[in-house]
Amino acid sequence: MDPELHRQLRRLSDRQNNLERRLQRIENSSVFRFLRWLGPKISALGLPVPGVTQIDDEAAYQAWIQESALREPIAPATPSLKIPGGEAILHTTPDVILEPDALAAFTAAFDENTVAVYSDWDHIDSTCRRHSPRFTPEYSPELALQTPYWGSCYLAAANHDHEIPWPAGTVRRIPRMLWHSKASPTIASKAHTHPQSAARASIIICSRNPDRLARCLKALRPTLDPRHEIIIVAHDINLPSIEANKIVSFRGAFHFGAMNQLGVEASTGDVLCFLNDDVFPITPDWLERMLAQAVRPDVGIVGALLLYPDKTIQHAGVVVDRWHPAHIGRFQKDSALWPWLRMTRDVSAVTGACLAIRRSTWKELGGFDPQFPVNYNDIDLCLRAAARGYRILIEAQAVLIHEEARTRVAVVRPEEAEKFHLRWSEVTDRPDRFFNPQFSTEDETIALRLVHPAIRI
Repeated sequence: MDPELHRQLRRLSDRQNNLERRLQRIENSSVFRFLRWLGPKISALGLPVPGVTQIDDEAAYQAWIQESALREPIAPATPSLKIPGGEAILHTTPDVILEPDALAAFTAAFDENTVAVYSDWDHIDSTCRRHSPRFTPEYSPELALQTPYWGSCYLAAANHDHEIPWPAGTVRRIPRMLWHSKASPTIASKAHTHPQSAARASIIICSRNPDRLARCLKALRPTLDPRHEIIIVAHDINLPSIEANKIVSFRGAFHFGAMNQLGVEASTGDVLCFLNDDVFPITPDWLERMLAQAVRPDVGIVGALLLYPDKTIQHAGVVVDRWHPAHIGRFQKDSALWPWLRMTRDVSAVTGACLAIRRSTWKELGGFDPQFPVNYNDIDLCLRAAARGYRILIEAQAVLIHEEARTRVAVVRPEEAEKFHLRWSEVTDRPDRFFNPQFSTEDETIALRLVHPAIRI
């Protein structure tokens, strides 16, 4: 490399590291901690939360439609029903209006391994006004069990048609609005319950705050039956009055992976459930629902729906197509643009604040990577599981309160961020499979990506 170019890159790297350190000091400041504590309380009053954009979803969608019309049109594929591997059937209903190139787009997406193709869609009223969009993720078998999120128009290979909507083969999504429904918008949803598992869980809780831990255990114990065990990892504290199956001691600087590994080594359960000490269950069957998912052989990791005390969302799955993995929908109660937010579904990653994994899978993956003592350890574990073919699920019927603002404030360390992106840039540089590329990646609010935000109705 040219010496001068090397020096310039080194200076740029130094400036970035200095900026990251300044941001760390801000995030650790008393002002920032206060704002983190204040945010959910303001949200409960219906007032704007600092740092969270308040968006009118319907108005934003009308602006997005206008902007989409101004973009360079997509060249239509040559219409053909010569599907590789045989014939295909277009499933539709009388209330569906197709875009002019919809059929060509559907057929162009087929190859010899494809069994079905679906797309984004919306609704249209008698005045031809489009509304109530249904932006879709890539194929999520778990979401399909609860709601027909494909809608009423999709193309399926004739020899696999009987398998829809849970086919044995490749299902492709086209992230474009290829059709419009004249029917009234509804979200038909049913909670899908897998058979209860007989697996034994080890709940591993790391803590350095006896009072908070006591509150967590008080809420936790009524939800457990005797076959499960609680393992406490005491970080730089003594816990003489805390009752648990085992208490192990950890001394030194905070290290999420090392602390939890001690807990794993002291545990005996078939399934490991990592739980923060500021997380409190509010659904009595939260663990049984997570266990039922975690024991499925194709599932690697299961997360839970975590809410702030004001019942806004703290965690409903993590998207990874950005510099910092995002808890989409944070501080929101729901989203008209992403109505799947509170449904059990496939996701790219879940938070380690409440995470279940089979012991055998934990051993296969080697646990949390020690290169990430503070940040990214949970996301890295999920991405490694996905790379081995496991599915990552959020079980939305397992609901817990997460008093995140009362714990150590999350600080992104530059060295960990660099290691994470060196390892996973091929994943983070692409749109998240289980989100939608039409959404902005600027923050955690679910908002449409507008090139020209000034466009308004």
